[in-house]
Amino acid sequence: MNNNYIKKGLCVAVLFFAGLIACAQEKDDVYTAYRELMDVGPFEIQVPTVVEVPIEGYLERYSFAVHENETEKFQPSYLKVIKGEEETNISVVSQTSSGNPQSLLDGKHETFVDYTLPEDGQGMTVITLIGAESIESSSISLYLDRYVALPTSIEVRTKDDGKDTIVVAKKKMTSQSVQFLETSAKVWEITLEYGQPLRITDIKLVQQNVERTTTRGLRFLAQPENTYRIYMDPDRHVTVQMGEGGDLSSDEDVLKTSPVRFSGNSLYTKADVDEDGVPDEIDNCVRVENPDQEDINKNGRGDACDDFDRDGVINSKDNCPNNPNRNQADIDADGIGDVCDGEESRFTEKYVWLPWAGMGFAGTIIIGLFVITIKGMTKKEDEIKENIQETDTTESGPEKNILEQQMDTSDDTPKPQD
Repeated sequence: MNNNYIKKGLCVAVLFFAGLIACAQEKDDVYTAYRELMDVGPFEIQVPTVVEVPIEGYLERYSFAVHENETEKFQPSYLKVIKGEEETNISVVSQTSSGNPQSLLDGKHETFVDYTLPEDGQGMTVITLIGAESIESSSISLYLDRYVALPTSIEVRTKDDGKDTIVVAKKKMTSQSVQFLETSAKVWEITLEYGQPLRITDIKLVQQNVERTTTRGLRFLAQPENTYRIYMDPDRHVTVQMGEGGDLSSDEDVLKTSPVRFSGNSLYTKADVDEDGVPDEIDNCVRVENPDQEDINKNGRGDACDDFDRDGVINSKDNCPNNPNRNQADIDADGIGDVCDGEESRFTEKYVWLPWAGMGFAGTIIIGLFVITIKGMTKKEDEIKENIQETDTTESGPEKNILEQQMDTSDDTPKPQD
């Protein structure tokens, strides 16, 4: 019974600390994902009141996180948008490998479309936006799913009354938004080339006439004497954990504040899921560490996540990247696949200690033989010396000379001749 209680307690503790770690990581993600921020409050209120802070200036993503400094919690918010002119209805045509192309215009980060990536070379797709009327625009924003790199290139054309006009000549993509001279057309054709899996959540053709007449205000429930930091314009989709929210859309009893200038977020860090120092949006191998960005075949896909031998295993995980071997067989477990490993070396590669043991054994034998030889020579010399001593005490004359001569001949060193 006691053991069961201990096990349950340990499980609860593990879940508790896992939750704390997940929460901390989530907060870190919120703090670092937003590019801009503004500080507001305290407000001249006596009771909890819905306040509306004007949002002025251009943002790529109208996504916000309201942090209450005193409680260190994120509060629910609502973006009130009033358009002086209605947006022109737009439809989209695009060949996708999965997903409904119309979800590119729904403004939801939860929906997306995927585009096919060929086994070799770069992928290419064309997204055509068709307006019910002519659309006046000077920028296009492309919103990607998390951990997805930007397309390698983009080209923008308009087609009206049989006239094909290049708005943006083919160029490398370095950010999610592309600016160009103000242009008016009904049909917009965006051509993208990509070297890695491409997943797009939304595409936005900014309508200039609508933007000029649109006002935006961010609403949240403020507490008396409390201060708030508003994070805005993230470069990726972020999930913010918040408590229950009240009715923020009603215009009754809303305190509208004066405009507040926003500034850059010093904690902002571009997403880098593989932590190789190259931001995801320009990383040619997003999920595999490759700080050198090597791409020997120039297909827009880093060698680390390419598949040279087409066996379905990327190079960084393939134990034989230049020879197909789907089963990754490696009988000697040396990290080199059998199809490209030398047969003659496998036994010694598997038992790496064997050559060293053989050399050690041979060395031991040689040393032993040397010691035995030295001991034999020393013993012989001792016997001769002992015989000489015995002869000194018992004999003299010719016998002693003979023994001394034997002693001299036992020395291997040749004597010089007279």
